[in-house]
Amino acid sequence: MLSTGIYPLTIPACATWDQTGITVAGHQNGAIGTDLASLDYPIDIFIDSNDTLFISDGNNNRVVKYYANATSGILVAGNLVAGNSASLLNQPKGIAVDDMGNVFVGDTSNYRIQKFPSGSTVVTFFKFQYKISK
Repeated sequence: MLSTGIYPLTIPACATWDQTGITVAGHQNGAIGTDLASLDYPIDIFIDSNDTLFISDGNNNRVVKYYANATSGILVAGNLVAGNSASLLNQPKGIAVDDMGNVFVGDTSNYRIQKFPSGSTVVTFFKFQYKISK
């Protein structure tokens, strides 16, 4: 069964934006950090249907989520230590969340995709099998 919870964004050609950005996660002054209000090399984001912001925080080896108007994130996966166990990440980059709340993370330096079930910080292992035909 295909997931129906991830949709491409279509932006109308006439759309305009305010030229002043608003910091929604991390520090306004650009400082890096390791606490849950800080980020260090945020490389990818995903916004779910509830407007929850998920962030792959690369150098902190974790994924955090921010609810709307929050000043601090909540740990979803990984922590500050790079590793390859089921609960650790090493330079996470890509991220997606399905309509069941499962978080999929591109665990770049471990050369794998991790699936964290909703509410868990420990991965459920799975693998892809595919055949490339020429």
